[in-house]
Amino acid sequence: MSIAFGPIVSRRFGRSLGVNHLPSKHCTCSCVYCQLGPTPRTSIERRVFYSTDEIADAVEQRARGQQFDVISFVPEGEPTLDIHLGAHIRAVKHLGKIVVITNGSLLFDPGVRRDLAEADLVSIEVDAIDDVMWKRIDRPCPVLSLELVLEGMRTFAREFKGELWTQTMLVDGYESDVSAFVRELAPQRACDARPTRPCEVRPTGEADGDLKDAPVHTAEELLAVLAVHPIREEAVPPALVAELIDAGAIRREGKFVVDRRRPGG
Repeated sequence: MSIAFGPIVSRRFGRSLGVNHLPSKHCTCSCVYCQLGPTPRTSIERRVFYSTDEIADAVEQRARGQQFDVISFVPEGEPTLDIHLGAHIRAVKHLGKIVVITNGSLLFDPGVRRDLAEADLVSIEVDAIDDVMWKRIDRPCPVLSLELVLEGMRTFAREFKGELWTQTMLVDGYESDVSAFVRELAPQRACDARPTRPCEVRPTGEADGDLKDAPVHTAEELLAVLAVHPIREEAVPPALVAELIDAGAIRREGKFVVDRRRPGG
């Protein structure tokens, strides 16, 4: 697995150099729309995954000679589970604008809020504000309570000095009106999204025309992207697709190629 990957084209952030600082899937939730599939075991325990030197070396090597708009901490799971997240951000922020995309479930923890304070932009997922729907769509770790999570988001929104965004995933059959709560957080930008990549639920609407994957050219680049999300086959050289399918590393799923580790692979 590559710690740093891309840059890839992000609908929200432009050209994004990604940081995958969690090995395999570690998350506080097992969201029905997750493009990585279900979380094997949800947890809220923060711990060490990689050293800051490893993260910094990988990001600096990947950034060399590249053009990008942001450095995004967008790993295989919830980035705030990394107890060294703040140190990682400080080690690479001289290279560019730092974005962290979080489900917000650990914002009740002052240590998490201190780590995220190092970022330039934090995007929080706000999918539901009623307990029944929250448990249906986000499928949180059993020790989490919605009241605690929402209060953590409120506290972070008051304290954070950087740019705060929210995102809400819109999925058929999992509707929840979060608009009043999002207004309370007063983000600089509130985004709605729909699942457009393969996941457990049916994609809502047809947003494919808005989403383009940046081309990849090598097996290393492709596997690094697939560790975080599937990619449209049109963005990958046909010979590379055939080679990695023959090797058992990837498979086709509709118009996408996906990592063999995904469910059904």
